[in-house]
Amino acid sequence: MKKILVIGSAAVDIVIPVERFPERGGEVSPKTENLSVLGPAFELCSCLCRFGLPVIPYLPVGSGVYGDYIRGEMNRHGFRSAIPQVREMNGCRYLFVEPDGKSTCVNIRGAEYSFYPEWFESLEQRAWEIDSVYLTGQELAEPTGELILGFLELHPKMKVYFQPAGQILKISASRMERLFLRNPVIALSREEVLAYTGEETPEAAGLLMASWSGGTVLTDLGKENGLLTEVSEENGEISQVSVPCCPAEGNTEPGKVEESCFASYIALRKTGKTAREASCLAARMEAAISPESPEILQSGLGQKCMGTEEELKKEGTPKEAHIEAE
Repeated sequence: MKKILVIGSAAVDIVIPVERFPERGGEVSPKTENLSVLGPAFELCSCLCRFGLPVIPYLPVGSGVYGDYIRGEMNRHGFRSAIPQVREMNGCRYLFVEPDGKSTCVNIRGAEYSFYPEWFESLEQRAWEIDSVYLTGQELAEPTGELILGFLELHPKMKVYFQPAGQILKISASRMERLFLRNPVIALSREEVLAYTGEETPEAAGLLMASWSGGTVLTDLGKENGLLTEVSEENGEISQVSVPCCPAEGNTEPGKVEESCFASYIALRKTGKTAREASCLAARMEAAISPESPEILQSGLGQKCMGTEEELKKEGTPKEAHIEAE
């Protein structure tokens, strides 16, 4: 099986609970702090590794205490970055959280957002190993987005999976147009698709987004359901299916649902499932994601999650719409 190139960042979050955020010149004395490594690309690599899929993690990691911490967390999750260590120090994000949940953020940017031309030049030597590329909105919005798009344009046969992760409105129209030429699979939230398209409903927004991109649009509607909108490669017709959610039974952590669900979708597509099958079964796979369940696709639980054609028919697809692509 060919590999998935994951382009993105891994950043350290330091969450500090406080009774109140200090006034200017003031002082508080927090009792605890919690460190964690976050970022859609980091989470996706972790999930795909647990599925036993071959991954090339292209996540910059720098020097300093936070760089060392990130490398340790990558090792703990079963992977390491394919990029040489960056001399620049890693940054971090301080989150001061008050009892009512209100947070104040101080973001120190560092090596985690750096990409260099020579890295993509060296990646050319491994291009034959890759059939899929995952990237996030943060990397596409940054100046280094030009490097990423340039690499993709050199390899038109690679399947592109794109997760804006709240950054879609920060990406220039010209870059989005170049991305759409690749007919990507786009996973985004209800809020993102409505804001980007200007439509009033996620159904209309998904149809419009698919007509622009020529690919598949996966819209996360929260606890209600998901929405799959895809363009047929055979006749250009756009179909839309409401995907029923399956209750999660695993140890999915808050804030990590989108990445694990998208990882489930990618894993199922890599193992031969259609877009509709994969989107229907992704929630089941998501429930199986935990550090205690490595290589899920090869396990009995993984086979149960993947389901059969008969099970898919029983789950059904509540509504469907078709339009002709422009």
